[in-house]
Amino acid sequence: MKKRIVWIDILRMIGVFGVILMHVVGNTINTYGNLSKTANYIYVFIGILFQFSVPLFVMISGMMFLGKKDITFKEMFKKYIIKIILIILIIGTCMILMEEVFFNKNISVSLIKRVFIRLITGNIWAHMWYLYLILGLYLITPTLVLITNNIKQQDYKMLLIVLFVITVLLSTLNRIFSINIALNTIGISGYIFYYFYGYYLYKYDISKKYKVLNYILSLFSFIFLIYYVNKYASLSASFSYTTFIPFIFAGSCILLFKNKDIKLKINNLINSIGICGLGIYVLHQFFINIIYKLLKFRYIVYHPYTGLVFYTLMIFIISYIITYLLRKIKIIRKYLL
Repeated sequence: MKKRIVWIDILRMIGVFGVILMHVVGNTINTYGNLSKTANYIYVFIGILFQFSVPLFVMISGMMFLGKKDITFKEMFKKYIIKIILIILIIGTCMILMEEVFFNKNISVSLIKRVFIRLITGNIWAHMWYLYLILGLYLITPTLVLITNNIKQQDYKMLLIVLFVITVLLSTLNRIFSINIALNTIGISGYIFYYFYGYYLYKYDISKKYKVLNYILSLFSFIFLIYYVNKYASLSASFSYTTFIPFIFAGSCILLFKNKDIKLKINNLINSIGICGLGIYVLHQFFINIIYKLLKFRYIVYHPYTGLVFYTLMIFIISYIITYLLRKIKIIRKYLL
């Protein structure tokens, strides 16, 4: 078995925990919406702050795949692409059926057509969009690997600068000034930048000056976020994942942990959570829906602070345990989770 890299598994754990935290925040506000002014402020702040979790996931994938030597499409398909496709088809279908049957009370012959249309259009549960994103990145990974295997560091820097301008900078300007700059519509996914950037941070030694700059910008971004949330106080004012604040927080998170020789008594648990990360991500929304829509468990309404911690930890732990147990089944471990 390939040796796990502890600091990368820690990043995975932070990422999946951050996503669950974001979704607990979002579901609480969207479902109940009657939090106090202070609680609402804190919830919105946390919801926007942890948006860096999604770019972090993409950057970790870049670390893992873009350093592979001469990886072929066949290899990507057999080991990774087929798993994402099966998750979308099998688990996605189950999610759609649960929603149609339990929530919409809509059962008919046309259900098959609706399931098919929702699958191909990505209209499943909100968090499943990431599976379509990562599927697209996996499909072009063999081509991207040709670039990373044959590019000089200076040229790599220039590539990152160009992609940064096209994605992060223009997305940020668009968010601030509501100006859809034409270059931003170019047919390049903003997440390709994160894919490349993650591998760059992993492969090359990063200067102390650049690290310090990242941390300083993260601090200023944190302060700006306090002001921004105080002004708007709504999740509808969230940034897109390709804007500056998620970008700078994700990069600083990687630089903070990169190559740290972390030796903890719970290293095996951290590695196990890292292995189960995909499953935790896919399944956590199922348990959120059970708590909010089926059981209508309202503890978080009356105790918004302890409730936020409790719900997030509970959903994280349950999702991990279920994923861990499901992975004991060989066919699920190989083809799904």
